[in-house]
Amino acid sequence: MIKQLREEMRSRKIFFLVPVYIAILSAIAIISVASNTSANFNPVALSSSAKVTLFAFIVAVSILLGLIGLILGAASFTSEKERATYELLELTPMSYVQLILGKFFHSYILIALILFSSLPVFSTLFFMGGLSYLDLILPMIYLFLFFAVIILAAICISISSNRTIIGIILSLLVGFVSYICLAFVGAGAFRQ
Repeated sequence: MIKQLREEMRSRKIFFLVPVYIAILSAIAIISVASNTSANFNPVALSSSAKVTLFAFIVAVSILLGLIGLILGAASFTSEKERATYELLELTPMSYVQLILGKFFHSYILIALILFSSLPVFSTLFFMGGLSYLDLILPMIYLFLFFAVIILAAICISISSNRTIIGIILSLLVGFVSYICLAFVGAGAFRQ
């Protein structure tokens, strides 16, 4: 896990992904606030649509960070196989479970850090009013569980795949199917 995190910080991909991710979430927040206010600032109108905006944030975060988690998980073991370092990993005294957990926690920590970096954008929802702390905590628990499942599924695909591109494509297909299923479930729950 530490080796993977060091490599990730050296590649500096994360320093590009986080600002782009925050910019997309900020655009959603600005569009939401701008569409709910007229010429005069009306806090009541903002508070009535805060849950809709929260739902839009959760959908955007699920899609954006889910894609990042899928790609990180899908490339975890296949990139080791392509660089011919997988055999070296097998020679270490670590068990297969420890190897998988290391790869999982590498991806999960990166996703969690990106999610925590979006908390200031989520705090704009409290500015809008109409939300309690429970309304923000429950979606965060959902997101953490969702990302754990997505990353583990991508790692399973990565273990069975020999090429990174094939692992990423298969992971994105699994992610697409899971997003479609979640869309149906989420739309029903949102209507209620």
